[in-house]
Amino acid sequence: MLKRHAQFLQSLLFLFDLAMISACWMAAYYIRFVDGWGPVDKGVPPLEIYIYLLVPILIVWGVSFRAFNLYRPRRMGSHLAEVFDIAVANSLSVLILVGLTFFVRHFEYSRLVFLYFWVLNLVALGFSRMVFREGLRFFRKQGYNQRHCLIIGAGKLGQRIAHSLSLHTEFGVKVRGYLSRHPHKLGQTFEFGHCLSLSTPGGRAASGKDAGISSDHDRRSESHPVNL
Repeated sequence: MLKRHAQFLQSLLFLFDLAMISACWMAAYYIRFVDGWGPVDKGVPPLEIYIYLLVPILIVWGVSFRAFNLYRPRRMGSHLAEVFDIAVANSLSVLILVGLTFFVRHFEYSRLVFLYFWVLNLVALGFSRMVFREGLRFFRKQGYNQRHCLIIGAGKLGQRIAHSLSLHTEFGVKVRGYLSRHPHKLGQTFEFGHCLSLSTPGGRAASGKDAGISSDHDRRSESHPVNL
């Protein structure tokens, strides 16, 4: 259910991005030729010529954004990192678009339109993505869109991870308990749940995919990254 919900949100965000890109392209044309931000020496080109270019624009940006994996979950990511990824994908897409227009012999597109389009895209997509992420974090704080996890390791590091997740409810990750290989810890109740065996009912050791989050595996001197 949660996976289908995430896929729906990703598809909705993808369609919204394409709509924003189209709007930015039209706005760039308006700023360059209608709003009078710069001299128009060769006359105002027909709007239809720039509308036709929307088809390759949406294809290039759609493929680029998918290739840069801009729609992956970012429960613990920063806004700055996401805006940086958008800027890189947007810049590469603009370069590809400019290269494609060199093959159009019968018309020369305005380079200022491309510049305005690049700036508008970066601002609009970056701002809208931050609003989207903050909206998701707000709903997670209200108890929606939650993920439940077990932490591998019931040692100090594992309990610190559980405590940190409890302080950041906007991540939408709820700790349900711990997994451990140490028999003396099995059945014990810690602050955020019981400690269970790290082995599955069939005797196979649970993997990070089965458990959700990997901590210190009860080792005193080692620390391992959180896998989410």
